[in-house]
Amino acid sequence: MHANARIIGGITNYPVNRLMTKADNLTTAYTGLHRGTQADPWQRVFLAAGWDKWSLGFYNKKEDDGPKKTRSEIMKEIWAKKFREEFIRDSIKATKATITTPELELLKKRLKQK
Repeated sequence: MHANARIIGGITNYPVNRLMTKADNLTTAYTGLHRGTQADPWQRVFLAAGWDKWSLGFYNKKEDDGPKKTRSEIMKEIWAKKFREEFIRDSIKATKATITTPELELLKKRLKQK
């Protein structure tokens, strides 16, 4: 829709794209939603007053996944997982002769779940 407005504005020299942007800003100011994120009350007031979304920081919001792990923490997790898997495999091999078939299948299922 905005692309068509820019083309019409380029051909006719009529600012259709500004009207589209203003309508979009007023819709966001009224509903408070922009691409799934909730606008703050002060942002809604400034949108209705004519400010653009870029100046109000709508595009600068980043989803924070929590604290980032360092390389050493990631490697510790990888090595712990590898050690755990090797330990389980070795214990299955060592007790394979004494374990009945249903118990062995249960251990294999538990191994696949981790």
